[in-house]
Amino acid sequence: TALVTTTTATNNQLIGYKNGSQKWAQPHPNSLKGKPLRLGTSLEENDYALLEYEDQVSVIDFMGRSVFQIKGRNYAPPIQLKIKDKPAFALAKLGEIVCYSSDNGKMIKKYPFSEGILAWQGMVLGGKTGIGIRTEDALYFIDLVSGKKKRIDGNVGDFVSVTSIGIVTGKQIGRASCRERGLRL
Repeated sequence: TALVTTTTATNNQLIGYKNGSQKWAQPHPNSLKGKPLRLGTSLEENDYALLEYEDQVSVIDFMGRSVFQIKGRNYAPPIQLKIKDKPAFALAKLGEIVCYSSDNGKMIKKYPFSEGILAWQGMVLGGKTGIGIRTEDALYFIDLVSGKKKRIDGNVGDFVSVTSIGIVTGKQIGRASCRERGLRL
């Protein structure tokens, strides 16, 4: 059975819904930095919601119960990805990107990265699982297995978005053109 639940923050309350009906509500003293992020886990019925605050992220289950917290400031919105086919998420910390297990919040790996992140996404490039990143003046790919950071050739001014299937620029719209440039699985 798929869990169809959304969690929103309104008027300093977290409210959980299932199949369009409110299931729970709880007071919430802090303001969220962005929208809650649905975190996939190893078991679909155990998906969680990641809530980002100024000084930490909190992960709750879809009944509003705390699962784990990670302290510290983040410099880009959290992203989801897979590491060795296991669900994970990444946080941009000062001078590094840190990947955590979506199941239990345990740190998996750290990658040095000091450039300011404007956009990023978990993706596959050339058969390698990694993170596509856009900074002020460059596009990068970090291989999650080897940890190598590769600068991707191209004019950053043509950048449109980083997606799970490639990096799309104004001159490479669509899957076929991404594939031709080697920016697709």
